[in-house]
Amino acid sequence: MKKYLLLTFIITCIGIILPYKAYSAEIAVGASTCETWIERNPKNDYNFIIGPTFIYGPVLSVKFTESFDITFMYLYGRFNETANYDKVEIRDSELIFNAGLNDYFKVFAGVKYMGFLESDTKYIGYGPELGLSVALPIAYKINLLLSVSGFFSGGEESDSSSKRSYNEYGVNGTLSLSYYIVPASTTVSLGRRFQYFKSDYHKGNDWIKNKFYGNTLTVTYSFDIFNCPQ
Repeated sequence: MKKYLLLTFIITCIGIILPYKAYSAEIAVGASTCETWIERNPKNDYNFIIGPTFIYGPVLSVKFTESFDITFMYLYGRFNETANYDKVEIRDSELIFNAGLNDYFKVFAGVKYMGFLESDTKYIGYGPELGLSVALPIAYKINLLLSVSGFFSGGEESDSSSKRSYNEYGVNGTLSLSYYIVPASTTVSLGRRFQYFKSDYHKGNDWIKNKFYGNTLTVTYSFDIFNCPQ
């Protein structure tokens, strides 16, 4: 059922994008990385912190008007073997619709996906995200960027012998400085990211509290495309 809901959302996104094909759009494509620590606190168990490791992946943004754009990000990372786990991997992805309120503030909504692999146990969840971002000019081509959002997702934990479902809810925040290099049409952003969420299991009155945090670096190259009406 969740797969069908996700497919419906993607089709809706395409339906929103297609009417803009007769107009110009600004594309920003690049890569992002985050030096990440993970802290997990299961109920009735010990806390553990692993890291740092670098998670990394592509970033794509399409700007249709001054007040509307779409952003996609996918990050992946694998941690070295730890004392408690022989394999730890994370995947973090977002598809976000941004709507400008004025020159500084934007509201955004979209879908967030998170995958976590702990030894042979998989955690996969996705759901809606809603937030607010602000861009404050500091100096020539330098901006202070702040983004805060809340999210809720449904997920499933599975291993070779069992499965159980859970709901997650949490907050995600980034604070960074960006600099636009005019001759290269390139934006470089350096900052800090923090993410906290709690996984509540449907059975067993069990939960896990999670924190992801680290330093971020994003580099994107921008260019314009123009489409003519058919």
